[in-house]
Amino acid sequence: SVLRVVVREVVDACGGPAVEVEVMTACGVVRACASLGASEAGSVPEIQRRASAALRGLDAADQRSVDTAIAEALGNCSAAARFALSLAVCRAGATTHRMALYEYVAKLAGRWQGVETRFVLPWPRFHVLGPCLALEGDVAASVCEGAAAPAAAGPPGPGP
Repeated sequence: SVLRVVVREVVDACGGPAVEVEVMTACGVVRACASLGASEAGSVPEIQRRASAALRGLDAADQRSVDTAIAEALGNCSAAARFALSLAVCRAGATTHRMALYEYVAKLAGRWQGVETRFVLPWPRFHVLGPCLALEGDVAASVCEGAAAPAAAGPPGPGP
């Protein structure tokens, strides 16, 4: 069960406000983070108070009950905080079951069938911007864009 919930404001990679949620269960401490909108930044102490009261004592492995409690406690308070709280408790549930997060989410979705379950992950693709050597002179047209994929990824499709 959830023993403690800590919500704190941190700074994201772009220097903007973010909320970090720390959830403690008997199996350990897990964290999740989400960027806050500018109007949400000052509400962290209120989120802490509401979330802590709503989640303490709940079964971390009962994601539906946790998400319902978060929605009831926070309402429309902060979508980012609701996401971070839900994700942190989901990670705690995965830790409780000694599963990787992606396996645990598959179990919650009814798609986990044990160790033999095959997961299809998306192939990585990248958007690339760079100088376009073919178009000399025009500064506005001197940047080209394209898509790239690792050579080992193979063709798009369901994977191996």
